[in-house]
Amino acid sequence: MSTKNASFPYPPIETEKDALRILTIEPGDFPDLLVCTLDPFFFSQKPKYVALSYTWGSSYKDNAKLPLSRLTATALSPSQDVLPLPASPFRPGSNTPLTTLLLRQRTMSSLSPPSTQPTTAPSPPITVNNHPFHISHNLHLALLHLRSSTHPIRIWADAICINQSDTAERNRQVSLMSSIYTRAGYAVVWLGTKNHTVNHPAPFSSSGGPAVYRSMSLEWKAGQTQHLAAGLVLQPTGQPPRIKIWYSPRPPQATLMRLAESTYWTRLWVVQEVCLPRSLLVVYGSDIWAYEEFQGWVQVGNGNTGDGMGGQLQRPPPPQHTESQLVATIMAPMRRLLETREKRHTSMMALESLVERFAGNECSVVS
Repeated sequence: MSTKNASFPYPPIETEKDALRILTIEPGDFPDLLVCTLDPFFFSQKPKYVALSYTWGSSYKDNAKLPLSRLTATALSPSQDVLPLPASPFRPGSNTPLTTLLLRQRTMSSLSPPSTQPTTAPSPPITVNNHPFHISHNLHLALLHLRSSTHPIRIWADAICINQSDTAERNRQVSLMSSIYTRAGYAVVWLGTKNHTVNHPAPFSSSGGPAVYRSMSLEWKAGQTQHLAAGLVLQPTGQPPRIKIWYSPRPPQATLMRLAESTYWTRLWVVQEVCLPRSLLVVYGSDIWAYEEFQGWVQVGNGNTGDGMGGQLQRPPPPQHTESQLVATIMAPMRRLLETREKRHTSMMALESLVERFAGNECSVVS
């Protein structure tokens, strides 16, 4: 566990009562540094917040290369962290069979020479209660996209809201995870973002700002995630809540395949974070979708999602396979988890069933 935040003055929370801390992200433009406050609440106060579900490591290898601020972007050189990756073979409207595209993508990945550069771009600290606070690259990326330019947003994120240096507190808060996600107004599933380097073989523009970072900023301005906070604004006491979330249009099949390849679906800890909340939102970069629509797009319950017994994902089929088999194999981890949520009120949520169903999922601590 990282000790970078060991000296951070966490606001105390009661140990004898059910309580949590909630992070409030102040409004700001995409290039602005993240400025936040962290406050304790009792569950009895019924605080309104969004619970974030994410992976501590990067959702995609190319996401780890993305700069997180204008400062860190300009501090890099074209030969350092932000490296141009091969163009994605997925193109909406392409006449090339999807199976061919998938195989080509895997071949390109296997032939790519190993990088000798750092695996993750620098992650500058955010500001919490006027103190610097270090978080993972992927969490930083998620908070940047969820921040609003006009409204504060309350978020629960384990790496910030739990004092990771206090073992007793960490164990206590972990025991409350089911309550934290069940009581959240929404849980946000963060799947990462698109490969912004793919269209920028020379990622640094002549105007002084990296093209990759500018691409991220422009997409955020045009996207829907920055409007989430405004859509969750609470009405004065005595008036019904006003919730109006601006959703993104349905993604093309190429994007759905990319979403299925996010490392999010292979992690063990996210199982309860997907199955317990009353309402889910799926976020990919600056796009945001309602879970109910999203699970329909990925055809939950169709295709082969495992070994037929709810066990581990089968190995990729041999080269003589059909398009549907290959697509089903790639989609399997995502479909398996979404199907479990759909059946969360059945025996599928029994411990022995979950252990068998997700035995192949990974669990690790990222420092």
